[in-house]
Amino acid sequence: SNNFYSDAKRLKMVLGNLFANALRYHLEWSLDKWVKVSIKTSPKQTLIEVSDNGMGINDTHLPFIFDMFYRATQEKHGSGLGLYIVKETLKKLGGEIKVDSILGKGTTFSISLPP
Repeated sequence: SNNFYSDAKRLKMVLGNLFANALRYHLEWSLDKWVKVSIKTSPKQTLIEVSDNGMGINDTHLPFIFDMFYRATQEKHGSGLGLYIVKETLKKLGGEIKVDSILGKGTTFSISLPP
């Protein structure tokens, strides 16, 4: 079966936050902006990837982006709470989140959730 079950309200908040970031940190001059979502389910876990081709995150910031109030850039407005809330929410669902990013090329957030 390709179905998976989770807390819809919490999952909506997680994905909404990741989509908002992807839109907020796009490359304004780019004519080919995109956000991609991939969902793969198996009996062991559900994997959700949210990828974009936006401004990306500098390597020096990556270890800290899920910390409360941490902001990797001053160029855009934000509280620095979004990714912290995402991580804490996923913990409540028994899941986790990882990030891969290349500055100037884009970012991929990978979420794993239990079955």
